Amino acid sequence: FDTLKELSLYGRAQAKQKNKTLRLGVTTNGTLLSDDVLDFLFKHNISINLSLDGRPETQDANRKTVTGEGSFGLVDDVIDRVLARNPSQGVRMTYDTQSVHTLYADHEYLWSRGFTNTSPIAAMEDTWTDATFAVAKDQYWRLAGAVLDRMRAGDMRQVGFLSKYIGRLHSQQQRLRIPCGVCGGYIG
Repeated sequence: FDTLKELSLYGRAQAKQKNKTLRLGVTTNGTLLSDDVLDFLFKHNISINLSLDGRPETQDANRKTVTGEGSFGLVDDVIDRVLARNPSQGVRMTYDTQSVHTLYADHEYLWSRGFTNTSPIAAMEDTWTDATFAVAKDQYWRLAGAVLDRMRAGDMRQVGFLSKYIGRLHSQQQRLRIPCGVCGGYIG
């Protein structure tokens, strides 16, 4: 954290001297986000990309500590502290062939905790098969339905690229076309 603090303050000072804007951000699993760290990040307008995979069992299966234990217990209270400072805080979710079947449930869990902006990202280094792509397709359709239902009820949820295309459908601005990316050939 000391290095991040030093470099960000130096970068801000240099940007100010040169009359430039500097945008800073960190990607973190949240395990080291103490109140002091959070205070500094928010005070200095440093965005946080929080990596959290969903329900405790999903997080613990995907993200182990150096001792081999699950990491959810280390980030559980961080969720509330981050959302208290930034209610629109997003979360980056990594899923793989072992956890894709819980993608919808993991979103529901994160939504219930207060996140309104999620970005599911497939671990493409995993071995994806027709069967696991079919599971991903089913999970994305369930997510699309849930996002659309919430949108109709005035409860906006952002799910990576998915929300943009659902919004277009909902407003009837244009037909659904998915560009390259995860499940691009499997949705729509």
